[in-house]
Amino acid sequence: MEWQREPNPILETLTVLLESRATSLILSFIVIPALLVAALWLPPISIGERVLDNEFVAIPESGGSVNDPDGTQVVFLAEGLSKPVKATMSSVPRVEFLAGNVSTALRSAAAALPAQLVLKSPIYQVRLKGEEPTAVVINIPIPNDAEPYVVLDVYEWTGDQWAWLPHKLYAEDEQLELRLNRVPRTFAVVQAQRTVASVGADIQRTGDFVARAGPALTEASPRLYMMNEDGTISQLMAEPEGLRDSGAVIVPYSTTARQTASSEAIGRTTSSSSPMSGRATWTRSWPW
Repeated sequence: MEWQREPNPILETLTVLLESRATSLILSFIVIPALLVAALWLPPISIGERVLDNEFVAIPESGGSVNDPDGTQVVFLAEGLSKPVKATMSSVPRVEFLAGNVSTALRSAAAALPAQLVLKSPIYQVRLKGEEPTAVVINIPIPNDAEPYVVLDVYEWTGDQWAWLPHKLYAEDEQLELRLNRVPRTFAVVQAQRTVASVGADIQRTGDFVARAGPALTEASPRLYMMNEDGTISQLMAEPEGLRDSGAVIVPYSTTARQTASSEAIGRTTSSSSPMSGRATWTRSWPW
């Protein structure tokens, strides 16, 4: 007697599904392509990483560098690398940066550039993948039209403000060198313009301050007058002796009766018995 195997409903159902046209379409156009993409995307092929990281340069533990076409170079020293990293360097032309034809982040940097800093180079940008290096050397050729060299500086954009970076100037080689324990992500060469520094002091109308301060200060702002609440003007103090002969530029300073009454300065009264300051502010300015 011949033994017959009993049919298995689950296997018969799977057979029907696999032989159906819909299943064939799913396998041909979805499952098999997905498996092929996964095989290409995952190691060892990793085609996605190869394509997306095409602009990055592999920096081994022995060190390496990335460069800008203008000759600027970021060198990663071996002693600052614990494992390989990837890096890329790009730059934004100075004209484009100042015109605002840049990303939103760089537009913020352009708006925050201090007035006394004149941009002389492109905006250099470095991107990294991997652990932060702890020893880098950055060499920047001195830009054209950058004299005098002694007022050249290098600043980085931190995302919130422009910060000065320590550097050395090699005028004979027309190069700036930075040795840092990290990689600045956005930096540029600027020229610092002369600024005016002022020093001032409050003085009482008595004493010999005018005689002593005259040679040192060039501007005096004595509080000579007071605006009363009724709109009239009263003389708050007399000119210190020798003020007009001191050579200082005199810029009178006025105050109000309310400000004078609330002042904690001093000790003397006017004819109306209201408190008065009896002080003058002196300043001197130097081109810095």
